Amino acid sequence: MPTTEETTKSLLPRRFTPIFLAVTAVAFFYIVTDRNGRLLAPQDMGAFYDHLAISMVEGRLDVPLEAIGPEAFIIDGKFYGYWAPFPALLRLPLVVLPESAWVGKTARIYNWLGAMLCAGLMIGVVRQLSQILDLRGKNTPWFLAAFIVAAVWGGHIPYLLAGPSVYHEAVLWAGTMTVAALYFGLRFIAAGNPRKLILAALCAGAAALTRATPGFGALIGVGLLAAVAVIKAYRASAPSTERTKLNLAVGLVVIGGLLPFAYNLIRFDSATRLPYDKHTDVAGWRIEITRDGSFQAVNVIPNAKAYFDPTQIGFREGFPHFHLRQFRERAGARLEHAEAHAGVTAFMTGLVLLAAMGAYVLLLRIELYPLILGGMATFGALLAFTAVAHRYAHDLVGLGLLGSTAGALWLSGRDGRSGAIARAAVTVLLALGVWQSLAFTHYELEWLKKWMEMKP
Repeated sequence: MPTTEETTKSLLPRRFTPIFLAVTAVAFFYIVTDRNGRLLAPQDMGAFYDHLAISMVEGRLDVPLEAIGPEAFIIDGKFYGYWAPFPALLRLPLVVLPESAWVGKTARIYNWLGAMLCAGLMIGVVRQLSQILDLRGKNTPWFLAAFIVAAVWGGHIPYLLAGPSVYHEAVLWAGTMTVAALYFGLRFIAAGNPRKLILAALCAGAAALTRATPGFGALIGVGLLAAVAVIKAYRASAPSTERTKLNLAVGLVVIGGLLPFAYNLIRFDSATRLPYDKHTDVAGWRIEITRDGSFQAVNVIPNAKAYFDPTQIGFREGFPHFHLRQFRERAGARLEHAEAHAGVTAFMTGLVLLAAMGAYVLLLRIELYPLILGGMATFGALLAFTAVAHRYAHDLVGLGLLGSTAGALWLSGRDGRSGAIARAAVTVLLALGVWQSLAFTHYELEWLKKWMEMKP
């Protein structure tokens, strides 16, 4: 069997990975610093995780009002945010430094780190899935390189980096840890090493401690993978050390699933509900909608139309032409928040097409079913969510990456003129998606600039 290094060389053009990651690192730096080169600098609504890290060290979960502003829940005179704590945990090493050196200044660098980690993991997913699908030697390297560029640059990552606030950082890190769980899950499937499953469980738990929608999907996928592995290990009388590691993976999935509920219970005296009656932006209709929870089945069809409407994209005169389109209300939806957004099929057309191709390939591989089911759980949760925004569609990055990678690998190996024509056509769509994504990023940067100028 070819080694991973040999597989990598056959998959992608020579030196593509280091060159691509280097260029991406510089370009992401340019975007996240708002084109001024200051990576360690204050960011509007970007101090929450810094203050939460300090509070956690002190045994508290509340934060100063200035760290959270209009998003505060006031409980017994203390201020809490609804965001989960994993990005704050990443900042714990910084608490030994003077607060003036970093508090309120880390949002940009942590968003940049999350984006770069996600980019590297996406390449890893392509490599691992190619091993599992056994498509080595049957590929077109330039096409897979184009696919990776589109996966990183033609989705939501550049847009999220353009506004590195707590809103975007939560979504970005949740997506990154979901992709990490997918990567290690695929490594476990490919090699059967229980340590990879443990790492997948830890990453899925981190995703759940960042944002529930993709996180619990990741936990479901890794949990099913671990459960199947445990059953097989006991039936085959596997060595006790292997069974112990697999049991540990199962335990980590359970703990990862319980911690977000415990975190909510400690803050709000409820394991699931957010107390909007104690929110600084108290509105009767908002309280009424969320009284039944943040995920409601009535939203599934209207939100599916919102996220997958191919006409949900805006156009403007002058370069770069594309823009997010204002949210359009749809009958039956119960939403407490909605923003301008672009439909997934409207700007990620090439990636969606590849995912459709990959669906058939994936369904032929039963060992991938747990990860698919986890992704589908996230898909269902996103559609049931009581809010719609462009950034939230990034929750689908795990499922979308799995499907589109399978489709890209399959199409990359098609022989003959028809295969070449299909690859060329899809590449054009991928390039268009990158252009549209960068257009959204450009307008986000311009909007934030105007917003900051209007602030007192």
